[in-house]
Amino acid sequence: MTEFKQAAETNLYLEMLILRVKDITDIYSNLLTKYAKITTDEEVFNAFLSEMIVVACHLLAKLEGSGEKAKPLLEEFKEFEPWLDDISIPKIKIEETKKVHKLFRLILRAYDLLGLSNI
Repeated sequence: MTEFKQAAETNLYLEMLILRVKDITDIYSNLLTKYAKITTDEEVFNAFLSEMIVVACHLLAKLEGSGEKAKPLLEEFKEFEPWLDDISIPKIKIEETKKVHKLFRLILRAYDLLGLSNI
């Protein structure tokens, strides 16, 4: 009979989250540069939105297991839950498009709450 052993712990997941927030920050900076020039770049916006959705999914799972301290932040993330299932929402509805900045700040706050911003 084969025995399953628990996998050795690694920092791979932690490192992935750290790299993803760097990616989001870099893309956001690029997006803001375009906005400052009164131009838009759909490819940059799509990349930014996609990265934020992926990271938000990971963070929400972590926040849900973080107890009472995470509940207020989880409440703020609720307005973005439809985006997790339909990434086209912020692309189709102008009022939703303007919320990308808020989601970026929520992601940064989640990193801070989870202790990932000071690593």
